[in-house]
Amino acid sequence: MSDANGELAAVIAQHLRDARTLLPPDDARRESLTAQLLSWLSAALQAAADVGGADQVLALGAEILDLGSDPALEVSTRLAMGEAAMAQSRFAEVADVLGPVITGASDPDERARAAALVARAHSLDGDTARQWQVLEPFLNEESLAPLRPETAASIALRMMLWFETHAEWTEALIWQDRMVTFAERSGQPAVMASVLSYVAQSSSLRGHRVIARELRRLAVDYARDHHLTAQLSSCLLVAHAFELEEDLESAVQIGQEALTAAIAAGHGPTKEQAVANQALALSTLARWDDLDALVAAHPVIEDWIAEITIRVQRALAADARGDRTAALALLDTPLREDAEGLSRLWVLAPRAVQLYLQGDIDAALDLAEELLSTAYLYCRLVDEFPHHLGMVGPWFVEAGQRDRLRDLIRPALDAEPAERSPLLNACLTRLFETA
Repeated sequence: MSDANGELAAVIAQHLRDARTLLPPDDARRESLTAQLLSWLSAALQAAADVGGADQVLALGAEILDLGSDPALEVSTRLAMGEAAMAQSRFAEVADVLGPVITGASDPDERARAAALVARAHSLDGDTARQWQVLEPFLNEESLAPLRPETAASIALRMMLWFETHAEWTEALIWQDRMVTFAERSGQPAVMASVLSYVAQSSSLRGHRVIARELRRLAVDYARDHHLTAQLSSCLLVAHAFELEEDLESAVQIGQEALTAAIAAGHGPTKEQAVANQALALSTLARWDDLDALVAAHPVIEDWIAEITIRVQRALAADARGDRTAALALLDTPLREDAEGLSRLWVLAPRAVQLYLQGDIDAALDLAEELLSTAYLYCRLVDEFPHHLGMVGPWFVEAGQRDRLRDLIRPALDAEPAERSPLLNACLTRLFETA
């Protein structure tokens, strides 16, 4: 629907609201006016959704649900509201508004669409138990048969990411194959762009650095060629995350592009993850003033992993500037003790840094050992592993425990230099004076 038609729908809906308000509660005409109002509210909601008006979608959706509607309209309204809440990083609201769809919609495709959104919300708010509760009904491949290909691809993606973040690589690969199959069947460029990007990410985790980098470039170009704003921001986000290991200056440029694209797409989670990745890049480059400016421009972060990432980098920056009190204050925050799998890294990292800055070196090294072991288990030699090694590796050297570190990261040392990223090679050179 065009912007003009959306404005018309909003105007007519307001006239109908006014007319309905003037009628007595028992007036027979209220039922007809309510039906007309629901129709125009639904049209206005769709117009708002088409232009990324998340606030308007949520307000109109709440009004539609309050008025009461037929089951089909309620489901479509809740799905639109779930997308809008996700775009604003309102993860609890995503689960609340879509719960009735998952449990009550008659259409299995609508139930699956809602489940994919809620699973993503729980992955971002750190509630892995509820995430799996939503995904488990799709563990049987037959549950995907009645779904549209694009919906099945979305569910397969969530399953693949679940198994990757729990280091169940064989299962993850099975679900990746299903994701690719359904994406091809869908024939939708938006689905294809997303899948290309996630296959690139998985290739990186499996050690295929060169192929993964080319796939990332292909995904970004594909999204650009098809004018897919939302998918472009996601593809750039993945490219940014892994470019951090290849070329930090290039990563900062990609990060700014990813952030700009995410803001243009109006998608909060992608924006917040882009801010976190950019904070990591700027911190690694010791560009403290730029880090301060980034944080000031984006002060509210709902994604708990992104928030912890930014908090840790700010603490490291404060300590580098000689303000250990400020650094420790940044780390004095409640952590998700129930985090599991890969998410456990964002409990271990801030706690390890806090202990190190407090001078409890032995305890810090014990946590650092668990941190590096966890990072290798879930990320192999890429992604979180080199970043955390660069952060905690020097602590072992300072404590005269280089041999302990060498034993801990033996797989990285045994790998050929060409199998390691430039960031990992540089880190190993600093720690052991040889790559």
